[in-house]
Amino acid sequence: MSMVRPGMAQSGIERADIAFEVNGAAVRVSVPPVRRLSQVLRDELRLTGTKVGCDAGDCGACTVLVDGDPVCACLVPAASVLGASVTTVEGLANGRLSALQASFLEHGAAQCGICTPGLLVAATALLERNPTPSEAETQEALGGVLCRCTGYRKIVAAVMQASRHMNGIDLRLPDVGHAVGASPIRLDGVPKVNGTEKFGGDSFPADALSVLVVRSPHYHARFSFGDLDAWVKAHPGIAGVFTAADIPGRNCFGVIGPFADQPALAEGFVRLRGEAVALVAGEREAILDLDLTDFPITWTELPHVLQPREAKAEGAALIHGHRPANLLTSGYVERGDPDGALAGATVTASGAIETSFVEHAYIEPEAGYAYMDGDTLVVVACTQAPYMDRDDTAKVLGLPVEKVRIVPTATGGGFGSKLDVSLQPLIGLVAMKTGRPAALAYTRNESMMSTTKRHPAEMKATIGADADGRITGMVFEGDFNTGAYASWGPTVANRVPVHASGPYATPNYRATGYAIHTNGPIAGAFRGFGVPQATIMQETLYDELAGKLGMDRLDFRLKNCLHNGSETVTGQRLESGVGIGECLERLGPHWARALAEAEAFNAAATGKKRGVGVASCWYGCGNTSLPNPSTIKVGISVSGDVVLHQGAVDIGQGSNTVITQICADALGLPLGKFKLKSADTAITPDAGKTSASRQTFVTGKAAEKAGRALREKILRFANVSEQATIALDGANLSIREGDAARRIDLAGLKADADGLVFVAEETYDPPTLPLDAKGQGKPYAVYGYGAQIAELEVDLKLGTVKLIKITAAHDVGRAINPVLVEGQIEGGIAQGIGMALMEEYIPGRTENLHDYLIPTIGDVPPVEHILVEVPDPEGPFGAKGLGEHVLIPTAPAILNAIRHATGVLVTKVPATPSRILAAIREKEARR
Repeated sequence: MSMVRPGMAQSGIERADIAFEVNGAAVRVSVPPVRRLSQVLRDELRLTGTKVGCDAGDCGACTVLVDGDPVCACLVPAASVLGASVTTVEGLANGRLSALQASFLEHGAAQCGICTPGLLVAATALLERNPTPSEAETQEALGGVLCRCTGYRKIVAAVMQASRHMNGIDLRLPDVGHAVGASPIRLDGVPKVNGTEKFGGDSFPADALSVLVVRSPHYHARFSFGDLDAWVKAHPGIAGVFTAADIPGRNCFGVIGPFADQPALAEGFVRLRGEAVALVAGEREAILDLDLTDFPITWTELPHVLQPREAKAEGAALIHGHRPANLLTSGYVERGDPDGALAGATVTASGAIETSFVEHAYIEPEAGYAYMDGDTLVVVACTQAPYMDRDDTAKVLGLPVEKVRIVPTATGGGFGSKLDVSLQPLIGLVAMKTGRPAALAYTRNESMMSTTKRHPAEMKATIGADADGRITGMVFEGDFNTGAYASWGPTVANRVPVHASGPYATPNYRATGYAIHTNGPIAGAFRGFGVPQATIMQETLYDELAGKLGMDRLDFRLKNCLHNGSETVTGQRLESGVGIGECLERLGPHWARALAEAEAFNAAATGKKRGVGVASCWYGCGNTSLPNPSTIKVGISVSGDVVLHQGAVDIGQGSNTVITQICADALGLPLGKFKLKSADTAITPDAGKTSASRQTFVTGKAAEKAGRALREKILRFANVSEQATIALDGANLSIREGDAARRIDLAGLKADADGLVFVAEETYDPPTLPLDAKGQGKPYAVYGYGAQIAELEVDLKLGTVKLIKITAAHDVGRAINPVLVEGQIEGGIAQGIGMALMEEYIPGRTENLHDYLIPTIGDVPPVEHILVEVPDPEGPFGAKGLGEHVLIPTAPAILNAIRHATGVLVTKVPATPSRILAAIREKEARR
């Protein structure tokens, strides 16, 4: 029986006893009637499988079923479910995976997993009505749920083919020696689909203080506080207010030590909108009901600059007094005589491109909690870089690094932004000052206004070629808006000049990248570190050069691409593993077909025109000419498990699975024997940050070395040769060589503090060399390569673009897990589509997922992936990195396709309908 019984909350807000059913069980809660259903499910009933990504109905992560209909739980007041039946992701199956959940695992449709519950619930409602939906029906039913990782294609396939999994899924893992190259389901996959995965905001202690952050509404301002003590006393349930004056350490952090310049809490003035100035901590109910409009702070707005051209102008105010002309830093590469080469070129092409701020838009806003464990501060939060978080948090809070422990939760997308610390020192400060756990989950608005973005770029370049179509020289210059603080600006400024040539032989070359401070959002790491922007500049000019030479655009790229034995613009000789030529060659039949189809369509159509574009990419895996080590520990436990201490944070890309596959084959034991000890600075060696496409290559190589070292220890212990095989049978280790066999009782061996009887720990640091004053050297040990074709239609009256197909050929060296590789390709393409056509972050205007547009399930066309495997001897089993370079060619391929269709190049990205129409009209006006 359902009932509502009025009452009063401690804070004075009326409560009601609301009875309803959740996942078949009767429940009753006492909450304010207008409390969001998502909050009731998560906070009162601890059903945290229902995720919160926006609290505005924009992302769909909180989708649940109410009486069988999918709804956004963040928009449903608790009172409206009185007597209703609610189904969450936890209720989709009774003790076993549903056919849909099994299909998601089989297809690799869950990457980070933060959007997966909402997708599963929405798809369940669809399949109840229609067990065999079409692609269009699937897209319509799931159109309200956003995913930032997958590119949606595997989600659509998983839903359409769910009926094939009525009997569950085969969870068997590959045999010994066959893990690499196989596609077992993610080792961490089941929790992603059954609602038990714990993200940053999913495990707050019941007694934790809730924390709010007071942030600047201005780009540049001075501020002063009023009577904070009186304000606290006037608000019951508030435990305290904390400001920069309460910070016990050095109030400055940054991912690159020499450039660190960002305060955890601003002191007296702010440099950007959204900058944190104070923390308010209190009981959960008090914080939920708190209105900060009366918070005692006075603002004095100051002049601000948002564009690099303004910041560089003579007399412009300095954002940081020690950085003249607001220049954070610059990067430079020069080779040969570029000016002479351009002067002597048969043809040249020059142009300028401008790109915008791009928001990472991961569906999980930053979240975590902190508590004191004796004299050690423990921070449990989403992150991409636990050891970097530890070091910066310790510095800000005045603690020795060994007295800070970072325990990463599952991370619901990162793409670079969760490399920088965000809430870690803030919740750490509250926990230290109050002695109580402190919890904080950013709202969507504060996540978007306060965290890093992709650098906007203003670029210009000239490229020349001879009469045979060979590139003779190139000059590139780019200003990258790094915002108010350094973040990864130095990395972008240095990486761009190395890559701006593209994967092509360019004998004469000069490129400069400038990171310029403004009062705009902090620009940091975002999948490519500036290379996607530079590639737009280079690849659009390559199309222009091909046109002037009368050459086919794909042939022009094939003629100029790097190959084994080539030297790059930094003078690095690439001895082996160069796969860009094969990528382009594999695209050849697709290119010919697409051009023929576009020509036929355009001959018959008038209001719409089809275009086909191509673009290439290369990407150096890991840090640029800097140490980049990863350490992996693996051992055999007394109970007969292979325990892998795997500190490479898995943010959806699959490192938990891929690193284990590599280690398994190197060790010679089956994948099913492995137990993961994931990233935790107290128990797991430092595997470096999850960025720069480094984990498969660098941590994978460390895992390969550790696996081989452990195998060698076991064989030496048994006094057998490398030809021997090893096997685990319960708590026994068997070694066999020929007809001889030995059985070792693991319980009879001495175990270390971790319970391991055999253990190996290995480190790998890629061999690179510094760049000299002209940028000459060996910046990376391994490069990944790729090329993509975009096919599309442009409506000449509306300026709208309809994508028809993307064909992507990527050289991954060795596909450790092909299904995960395909997922990375599709996800990167989706982000490239957003960058090309719709994504433009404007401070103060697009600080939510309603006004800031990212691709939805209907925006990503069919993707055909061509996995090219040109092994690099430096990589584990020949593998290269992948995460970044899958995104890089997409936007330039789309822009080139738009130009092929319309005859115009859009030079301000994204190419929105209004910009496409403006370019078409400008072209017509010139006739």
